[in-house]
Amino acid sequence: MGLSIVLTLLTGRLWPHPGSYLSVSLILAAWLLTSGLLWGTYRQTAAEDQIDQRLRRLASEAVEYAKELQTLLNFLPISVISIDRDDRIIQINDMTLTYFPQLKREEVLGQKLKDMTECLGMDYEKFTMTKAIRGVRTIGSIFQQGDKSFLSYAYPLEKNGDILGAIGIFQEITEMEQLKHELSQVERLSLVGQMAASITHEIRNPMAVVQGFIQLIKERTGPELQQYFNLILDELNRANEIISDFLSLAQNRNVPMEIGDLNAIVKSLHPIIQADANMRGAQVELLLQPGLSSVLLNEKEMKQLILNLVRNGLEAMDDSGTIQIETRQASGYVELHISDTGPGIPEEKQARIFEPFYTTKDKGTGLGLPVCLSIVQKHGGSMDVKSVEGEGTKFSMVLPIHA
Repeated sequence: MGLSIVLTLLTGRLWPHPGSYLSVSLILAAWLLTSGLLWGTYRQTAAEDQIDQRLRRLASEAVEYAKELQTLLNFLPISVISIDRDDRIIQINDMTLTYFPQLKREEVLGQKLKDMTECLGMDYEKFTMTKAIRGVRTIGSIFQQGDKSFLSYAYPLEKNGDILGAIGIFQEITEMEQLKHELSQVERLSLVGQMAASITHEIRNPMAVVQGFIQLIKERTGPELQQYFNLILDELNRANEIISDFLSLAQNRNVPMEIGDLNAIVKSLHPIIQADANMRGAQVELLLQPGLSSVLLNEKEMKQLILNLVRNGLEAMDDSGTIQIETRQASGYVELHISDTGPGIPEEKQARIFEPFYTTKDKGTGLGLPVCLSIVQKHGGSMDVKSVEGEGTKFSMVLPIHA
């Protein structure tokens, strides 16, 4: 059409009538307009294509940035979790999955935070991230999850007053809490040492004089007052035992060690233990593994350890039940287990029973179990307790075999 119009304009012969020139002009105008529209459409299409390519490039860069960020978060030695405004988990790093192996990344992502807390046995309403999505910031909160302790930080993600989500940061501090607890025990033992060092001699010397004169008066007095003298002497002996416990904790001295047989020590104590048990109507069971490896030990302190634990069990059983003493051979260690069938120790008290001065007895001093723990530690071993209310308590000691 364009070629036809150009030829017409050049020759002027195809349309001799003057109106032909008008028609040609209109056709030419329409052609120019159409060409302009086509050119504009082409330019717009090219621009949109450039925008599309740029968006694709930005999206690709965003994906790469997200991957790099995830990689960085996975290297962090802390747990990081983020959620959106709908309480759905949108990011979780590898350390979180290490802390909580029951979680799977493909199952957690997109899941409601409430579902995750229920899976972990946590209280959703008290969880710090639940508070964060409601606008409450939490800094340095400590919570317990199973046998682990965590330090928690949770922050709401806000923009112009709107909460877009929340992020939680968690760090395991179990070992730190244990060290803190042990430091507290060391401080208590230090206090015991200072007290014992200052009062031991001042108390023991006059007590020995009083005890000697009471014994002398008892021998010269008739039978009608003997029970009172026996009571006085028993209480003096009890006071001496308390002082001895103080000294044992306070001095923490190195004791001479020699190669010994744990089974032989238990057998030597069996008549004394059996006599105590008979007085209380209790039974004693010995489960001693034959051929037990030798242990480097102090016989006097090991006997004190066994007698303390056995008598604690007898007192707890209240004139009935069974005391069981068991030895086992383990890889590189010898195990000693002393258990009773008493009422057990409440769970909330088990964590404190090795603290000096803490006791669950009416007349207890709170020094017996700390002394036992000190003896085991001086022998390079460890001590643990397992107790179930209504079933009984079991103390387990692990001592290294003498090479």
